[in-house]
Amino acid sequence: MTAGMLSTNRPQPVLPQSDLSKIYSGAKELLDEIINSDLPSNIRQYFAEQLRKIIISIEEYKITGSSEVVSIVEATFGKAVLSKDLIDGKDTNTEMKKFWTFMAKTALVVSTVAGALQIADYTAKTFPELNTPEKVIHISVENSKLESV
Repeated sequence: MTAGMLSTNRPQPVLPQSDLSKIYSGAKELLDEIINSDLPSNIRQYFAEQLRKIIISIEEYKITGSSEVVSIVEATFGKAVLSKDLIDGKDTNTEMKKFWTFMAKTALVVSTVAGALQIADYTAKTFPELNTPEKVIHISVENSKLESV
């Protein structure tokens, strides 16, 4: 009922239960791997926090809708762009690679329902797994207009 009211007031895309279940079980499994990995503690902590947020957002999906899942995915990739240590080694470290592959797949599932995924050039180069042409709109950083705050 609450999700119904939310969608009436603020329409949100509906993620299929089968996709939610896959994301949920994948996040729980990966969380255990990350916690028991040899990654630096700050990276383990960040990855674990993001996975826990995804798990909770799916458990509360009937209340909050898809916006929480979308927000977590966007925030995770945004932080990666700003924090080089989160992505250094993603191509060579098994746990990092699993985390970013999981997040990319989650982003693509969300974008399939929520609409085209908009990513900047740097993010597209850093995460080539996000480059699925029918689901991605590339935004050139050089051509975007930024307002000063």
